Amino acid sequence: MKCIIIDDENVSRMLLSELVKKEPFLELAGTFDNAVEVIDFIKTNQVDLIFLDIEMPELTGFEFLKIVKNPPKIVLTTSNPEYALTAFDFDVADYLLKPITLPRFLRAVDKIKQIESGNTSAAYEDSIFLKEEGKFVKVEVRKILFIEAQGDYMKVNIEGGKKLLILSTMKSIENKLPQKHFLRVHRSFIVNINKISDLTENNLLIEKNIIPVGNSYRETLMKNLNIL
Repeated sequence: MKCIIIDDENVSRMLLSELVKKEPFLELAGTFDNAVEVIDFIKTNQVDLIFLDIEMPELTGFEFLKIVKNPPKIVLTTSNPEYALTAFDFDVADYLLKPITLPRFLRAVDKIKQIESGNTSAAYEDSIFLKEEGKFVKVEVRKILFIEAQGDYMKVNIEGGKKLLILSTMKSIENKLPQKHFLRVHRSFIVNINKISDLTENNLLIEKNIIPVGNSYRETLMKNLNIL
């Protein structure tokens, strides 16, 4: 996987470059001290992953992500832990706090490998943070029942009757959840297939919730269920 490093600090670029060289999965395609020149670079060069520093003088990492449409996979890096919450607003693969240790770097690479292979089942027991009303709520992924689109918001239904209303898109939610366990069954619904208790041609049941199954999603759903 071809990656680049963007960091205005020379020492940080050198240290991260050394970590990248220790990982055979990664090929370092370049290092940059500012994000501005990278905007044109990624248009003409193959880049699969960017290690992106947040605090940079000309263009911050967050500003870069707002400008670039459909960027490569992103791993944010920073010396400031306060940026962690803001990072959740962007669809990034991981967030590394400097100084970056080898074990933490390798965990980030493993996460990238899982995303690349589509094998996100290992992350099923993990938790994610969902932003609701200006605060971040930690949720165990396995306890999510289903997600329902409501305009610009997503209603996340969790075991125990808990519900969270978050500002997001269906695509963003799909990308964050393990595809082995979560499927889109309707233009407005994503479900945890492990929670399905009953299924008919047009609907499925999760606890006491009747959820419609769209025609274009039915075949994929049936292939992912253990049906005799």
